[in-house]
Amino acid sequence: TRLEFLLAGSALLAVDLVNDYKRLKCTVPLQGEFLEITTYGTRKSGLMYGAAVFSYQVDGVSYQQASLDKRFWLGFLNPPFLKKYTPGSYYDIYLNPGNPRRFALSRRPRFGLFSCCGAALLAGFLRL
Repeated sequence: TRLEFLLAGSALLAVDLVNDYKRLKCTVPLQGEFLEITTYGTRKSGLMYGAAVFSYQVDGVSYQQASLDKRFWLGFLNPPFLKKYTPGSYYDIYLNPGNPRRFALSRRPRFGLFSCCGAALLAGFLRL
């Protein structure tokens, strides 16, 4: 029904909007060492979901955290992070000054998978 399309589309768009809001709070540039990819599970379809893990220091305290930037990829392909980052190398990351455990790889908003699916469902809502 129309209401289901509206609710599902809005919920999926909200996931990316909340993540973009968290990323916009990450304003302090910092050098971090790329360590690895952490995955949050593999689906039966082979779809993977994960984030880049970096090591960095803030005010003498060491952190090893996964970034706020999450990505999906097919399990038989290399994770998208490995196209840009090499383990053991240092890169600019953007730290949340109010919570040093949170950082982003970029400050730009991203139109991710949830946004695409949400927009498609909302388009379906408008066509019904």
